[in-house]
Order: sequence, then C-alpha cells, then structure tokens
Amino acid sequence: MPHPNHYQTLQIDVKASPQEIKRAFRRLARQYHPDLNPNDAEAAEIFRRLRAAYDVLSDPIQRRYYDLGQDPALAVPPSPSSAAEPSPAHHHYLQGIGRELARDYGGALEAYEQAIALDPTLTLAYLHRCQMHYALAQDRAVLEDCTQLIQHQAHLAEAHYYQGLARFRLGYTQSAIEAFSASLDQDPDQGQALHHRAMAQLELGERELAIADLHQAISLFQAQGNGNQAQASADLLAQLQGKQPNGFTPSKSSQSWQSRSPRSPQLPLAAPARLRPTGLAAQPQRQSSAALWQALIRPGGDGWPTVAGLDLWLGLDRRCGALVRR
Repeated sequence: MPHPNHYQTLQIDVKASPQEIKRAFRRLARQYHPDLNPNDAEAAEIFRRLRAAYDVLSDPIQRRYYDLGQDPALAVPPSPSSAAEPSPAHHHYLQGIGRELARDYGGALEAYEQAIALDPTLTLAYLHRCQMHYALAQDRAVLEDCTQLIQHQAHLAEAHYYQGLARFRLGYTQSAIEAFSASLDQDPDQGQALHHRAMAQLELGERELAIADLHQAISLFQAQGNGNQAQASADLLAQLQGKQPNGFTPSKSSQSWQSRSPRSPQLPLAAPARLRPTGLAAQPQRQSSAALWQALIRPGGDGWPTVAGLDLWLGLDRRCGALVRR
C-alpha cells in the first residue's frame, strides 16, 4: 500500500492555509511524538512522516514544487505574490538550508550571504545567518544580525534570544539578561530563555532572581512534556539551593548543561530535548546544528525534536513565516 501524500499525512485539504497546516501538525505531532510514545516504532515512523510533510508544506516554495509533482489536480493555485518562479535569492536560501542540515555551516553562511545580497528583504535568511554566525562562534556578527532583525521585526523573540546568547558569551552579562528578558516579553513560553537568563543572573550574584526563573522554566518544560529539560533545570536549581548559596559554579554533574551554555560555541539548546524534542540532558550530547530545528534535536542521533522544541520551532515559523519579508 503506497504511503499517503503529505496532505493525507497531516489530514488536511490540499487548499489548506498555512495556519491550518500548522494546527494539524501541532495536533498530530503531539499525539505521535516519540517522547509521549516510548518504544513505539509505529508512532516514531508516523512522527517522521509528519515532520517531513510539515517541512515541505510549511514552505511556500517547497509546497508549490511538491504540488506540481503530484496529480495536477492537487496543485494549489499560486497567489499573485508567488506566481513567479522562485527568485535567485530564494534558491540560495534553500541551498543554505541544505548545507545547514548537512552541518556545513561555513557553506550555509555563504549561501545565506548570497541570498541577502540578492534580496535584503528575506528576514528568515538573516535569522539563519545569525544562527550560523553563532555556531561558528562569530559573536560580533551575531550581534550585528540581531540588531538588523530587531530593527525591522522587534517582535521576533529568536532575535532577542540569540542577542542574549552572544552577549553572554562575550561577557556582557547584564545586557544579556536584558536581551533574554526582551525575548521573553515576545514569547513568555521559552524555557530555554528562562534557563539561560538564570545562568546570567547567577553570574551577577542575583540568586533569588535565578531561582525564580528556574522554577518557571521547570514548570514550562513540564507543561510542554519536556521531562529531560525540566530535570536539567531542576538539577541546577537543587545545586544552587543546596550547595551554592553565595553564587553558582557548575559542578561536574552539571557539565552537560555547562557545555550547552552560551559560552560554548555549540548552540545551548542542543541538550534540551526537543531541542531534541524533549529530552535534554541525560543522554550523550549530539553535535547540534545551528538551525533552530537542529538546535532542538535530541542527543543520541535519532533526529527528533522534543515536544518543547517542537513548540519553539512552530513559534519561529509563526512569527517569521516561511520566507518572511520585512
């Protein structure tokens, strides 16, 4: 029996809107997420197909090409704004995505640079370039990208978040806290931003503020079904409350979190489940990609984002769009 097409996989009509696609993916991904269906090979396979379907149908360009490859009756009529063939800038952008997924961060950065040079209005290309700069430990460039993004899309939580990561890694702790706070103002459900803001607060000796952020992060991770991430924050909180009353220095038992901190050239989200979709620290860390999706990949090589990571990725898509223009 042939596999269902992407529309059938997501249980949506071929004329479904981007919002309907997102809602369908969120609903089904939560139902079949591997973290919520342990040791269920069938659920894992369904989740893989759901993710593949969403990756294609959530991108207007990929969706159009996919539709053209199906029965012509399935093709979604292009809107006036998308009737033309993908521009050279879009081709470079998609090339960057491919290189990013292959972990060729330098090559991906070059492709995003070309896309931006050809079309300075591709907001998502700026965000991916920012992520590549962060993955390559080019923090000054991260800050430049974040400044450009925030100037034109101040509501973009991820821009403020990466600004905080880069500032923290450069040693600008107070301004990093301000950036994490700005990110949380735009999207309060970011456990990772709370966790990293707590780390910055600890560096400044703001123990009570850090404790409050960790409590909130734990609650968010638990509500999102991200047990491993919640446990990592809980472990950090326990160390702080029980052993480090006058400041916090990560012990050997918390090195997994330290290795994911903004001071590391790797994305700090790599460990948090879904960031691998849910799991976070208990398993061996996998080298993460700079893309948000890759940043949410769970360690161990299965390639699944955690439930919390899923929400972060969907949030990015919701705020940026597939190829958002300023």
